[in-house]
Amino acid sequence: MLGLLYLTFLNFNKVMSIEHIGKFDPYEILEVDTDATMKQIKSRYRKLSLTKHPDKNPDDPLAVQEFIRLTKAYRILTDDTARDNYRKYGNPDGPGSYSVGIALPHILLKKENHIPVLLTAFFFLLVVVPGYIWYSVGDSLRLDENNVHTDNRKIIGAFLNENMLQKQYVDLVGRTIEMQEMRCSSNEEIALLTKLAKDDQIKEFMPK
Repeated sequence: MLGLLYLTFLNFNKVMSIEHIGKFDPYEILEVDTDATMKQIKSRYRKLSLTKHPDKNPDDPLAVQEFIRLTKAYRILTDDTARDNYRKYGNPDGPGSYSVGIALPHILLKKENHIPVLLTAFFFLLVVVPGYIWYSVGDSLRLDENNVHTDNRKIIGAFLNENMLQKQYVDLVGRTIEMQEMRCSSNEEIALLTKLAKDDQIKEFMPK
């Protein structure tokens, strides 16, 4: 479980470190401030488009993607509607593309709660569910159809034979798993057992 959590954590960090999968920030791509004027945005785009054009970077396999991102960022910031949508909703197309189609509590959708929710889901899937299955199936592996411990077959089988005396049955039952797991729950029970152990009739019946 710890190994899977660690691998998931490494995978999450690796994915988030990839620039093209991270969030799309047109201001960051154009390297301008959020309060930059239209003149500054156009000037910066002209400068970057010359240095990042694919023809200027033939050896860079990501040059085309970089130029597409640069052009998209420029179109967003030079279009009044797209720029307003990005400032309000973080998306140039408006809130529609980010609407959630399933009914989830609002707290689960907050960005700061993504990691706790993910860890909780992993804990439930990797600990709670397997634990419940093991607890449910475990008894069927240890107990037979009569709810008797299966290890008793080995214990009883080692002692049971046709020459056993009836008074030895008590000792045999005392060797079973269920009897070994029994514990006195109070001092009164201990005192009662001690008294019974000293009873002459029981001593005569029980083997040494």
